[in-house]
Amino acid sequence: MTQAIIWTIASLAARDNAATQADINTINALGGSGYHVSTPLLSDADFAAELAILTAAPVASAIKIGVIATTSHVAILADFLQAYKQLHPELSVIYEPLSISLSDMAKAESADSVLINTIKIRLLPIVDVLILPQEQGGSDAAKLFSATKQAINTLLSVGVKGVCAKAITVNSYHDDKQQSIALDVYIDGQREILLSSPSATLTPRSKDEHKGIFSSALATVIAQDYPIDDALVVARAYLNQTADAWPTDRRDFPEVVLPNTVLGDQLGLAPQMQLAYDFAPCDTNRLGLYPVVDTVAWLEKVLQQGVKTLQLRIKDKTPAEVVDDIKAAVALGRQYQARLFINDYWQLAIDHGAYGVHLGQEDMLFADFEAIKTAGLKLGLSTHGYYEILRAHQIKPSYIALGHIYPTVTKDMPSKPQGLQRLQRYADLMQDYPLVAIGGISIARARLVAATGVGSVAVVTAITRADDYKQAIADLLAIAEPHSVLACAND
Repeated sequence: MTQAIIWTIASLAARDNAATQADINTINALGGSGYHVSTPLLSDADFAAELAILTAAPVASAIKIGVIATTSHVAILADFLQAYKQLHPELSVIYEPLSISLSDMAKAESADSVLINTIKIRLLPIVDVLILPQEQGGSDAAKLFSATKQAINTLLSVGVKGVCAKAITVNSYHDDKQQSIALDVYIDGQREILLSSPSATLTPRSKDEHKGIFSSALATVIAQDYPIDDALVVARAYLNQTADAWPTDRRDFPEVVLPNTVLGDQLGLAPQMQLAYDFAPCDTNRLGLYPVVDTVAWLEKVLQQGVKTLQLRIKDKTPAEVVDDIKAAVALGRQYQARLFINDYWQLAIDHGAYGVHLGQEDMLFADFEAIKTAGLKLGLSTHGYYEILRAHQIKPSYIALGHIYPTVTKDMPSKPQGLQRLQRYADLMQDYPLVAIGGISIARARLVAATGVGSVAVVTAITRADDYKQAIADLLAIAEPHSVLACAND
């Protein structure tokens, strides 16, 4: 795992005060190592010297900035960060000024806000994630969300890469009952992420929103090479819980706000996907060995060896080019009484009565979820981290695929390999689902993957490129389905 080195820089009265201690506790609890600079009694020269001392510390993966109280310190810090980021371009800078609201930061320049103007001109273009509270106003959730988006987009235009408006209180109505929701809204040039937590979760169980804990948690998770969407999820879950530890209880995790949901409709989210929810369950939570093959010939070979869960994944062909293959595959699945999932071609899977459909994240934008559900097909969804797992959980598919665990040669992946520690965390979090681990899993790695508690191990080249595919399947069945193999041996 990447060593998480986090620097924190803020205007604080003493290095051992409550805010600094909160940073230290958070960084340590989430597996990081922190180095801290506080600035209140320092002259400009002394502040610059303190920052220079940091360069002798281990190289930072993330820097968390808190309150910087003077314009001269802002300028000194901006010059320092710009030079340091040139040397270490992978560095992430997280800024939570605490005393400035989103609305105030987004206002046009004025003579009354010299500090804010300096921050916007000098510091924000270097910041990767800016975290601000949003002033609460009115009971119209859609108007509040629209104003929040407008303010965030104003700040994006001055050069900050991403902005998170955190813990916005929204009144949601469901079954004529009002519920107070705390909403985190993150927007950058590529995505819009909305996370909701019941306000009751935040008071009094949660940690103080006003001590900068959210930014410390976010920086620590990002420093461990998690992408921003996963880091936002973990940071919010950490604040929602009472424990000073990596969050593991799903009740503490936020929900991903999707269109076509009660809250999504109240916020005015435009339907980007034809979503449906609560799909038919699989007949077991342990799907066992799960080969993924790209031809009907391979499909028949693995079925003949006793495999009961498998997927036909044919890529880059039109529906007309694959219709005969899918018809033949469905017929074979029925013949062998197997759980056959068709990758991507959901309409053909419906037309020919497949057991189920598997969709990747990119496929979700185009698939008709309602049609899949109405047809009674099982649905599997690919995920690549906390955010996508929680988004899938909102849809409640028949199973969730967790990947890619190791580097893989079968598909170009935009995400990084998850590894066994993250897989274990995901498996523990979602143990009530059928879970399928996939990506770069060889026979040698399969036993370690199965030991995390996932009920299914998906493989591709471990079978199709094996010298003896029959023996490879037998070995993998013994690992992924030991109880089934033992039962057959005793028959």
